[in-house]
Amino acid sequence: MVFDKEKKKYLDALYKHDNSRKGSVDDQIKYVVDEINNLRDYYTTSSCAGRIVIIELPINGKKNEAKWLFTSHEAVKELNLEELNFSSHPAFFKQESFIIHLCARNLDSANKLINKAREAGFKRGGIISANKRIMMEILGTNQITAPVYYDDKIMVSKEYFELLLKIGNKNLETSREKLKKFYELIKKA
Repeated sequence: MVFDKEKKKYLDALYKHDNSRKGSVDDQIKYVVDEINNLRDYYTTSSCAGRIVIIELPINGKKNEAKWLFTSHEAVKELNLEELNFSSHPAFFKQESFIIHLCARNLDSANKLINKAREAGFKRGGIISANKRIMMEILGTNQITAPVYYDDKIMVSKEYFELLLKIGNKNLETSREKLKKFYELIKKA
């Protein structure tokens, strides 16, 4: 069956170096990825546990030309913007939530997992393609994007940046709690 062949291909490559910036599955999400992949009717294609980043984006907005100045998949207790190596491009503080892309064997299986994700508190999730295979996306909604550097100067006060970190850390914690709940729900399935 086509689904089983595709699943084997993805699982064989899962813990090898991948095309993501980090190059591997995030430690904070491995337990969920493994649980999904152990289920007969699903396999994961990509994932991120959520992260906090400082990123420079060129004026053209092309992400592949971005310069990553800082990345953490864990809560950030302290970060000094003055110590980062900014260039002339605008830089942004970003806190990104959990995201996972996966395939389901059929529409019924896809709907079951989407319902589990919603039950866990993930408001965004659905089928994103049903052409050759049934591709799904589940993601958290807690995120922040705020400019911190522009026109060769830091644009935020130390206090405001500390607030961004505080809220970003809380968002990561909330996302991880929902992820644990999602894991428990799919484990029971």
